[in-house]
Amino acid sequence: ADSPFAQKALFLQARTEDQNGKFKEAAASFDLHLKNFPTVNTREALCGLAESRLHLGEMDAAREAFSKVLGEKGIETELNDPTERALLGQAESALKAGDAANAKKMVLRILTEDPQSDWADAAFLISGQASEALKEPEKAIGYYRKLLAERPKSTHAPAAEERLRALGAPK
Repeated sequence: ADSPFAQKALFLQARTEDQNGKFKEAAASFDLHLKNFPTVNTREALCGLAESRLHLGEMDAAREAFSKVLGEKGIETELNDPTERALLGQAESALKAGDAANAKKMVLRILTEDPQSDWADAAFLISGQASEALKEPEKAIGYYRKLLAERPKSTHAPAAEERLRALGAPK
């Protein structure tokens, strides 16, 4: 625990648990990291904690951690990797809570202000889902097609293809 590598090891352990779908363990490890090393990788650890909580269905805890990532400016915080992850998480949470308009607003910010974002594929998917919830099937089809055109190898591609089929979109 006193090793200079303790922080890095704990952070990597949490990320590995998250990547392996062990969200309960990941949440505990990210939480421990934040308690033991509150000034190191803080926003990244908060994102990991929030994403783990989101996977566990702990929506209030996820929203709280994502809000800490966004800070005082909230969804208007300057875009960077942790901010975009937090916006995506908040959007997913809003969508699950039935607030499709707010979810779409958050992810469209990523797509308009940072079109080359590493998170664009997830933003396209959530935009499509929000458009469907808002009864805008043509817009949803457009977002799903854009995801497939720009990020054909995305882990979100199968979901986009499935939604296109469900919407009866011509090929």
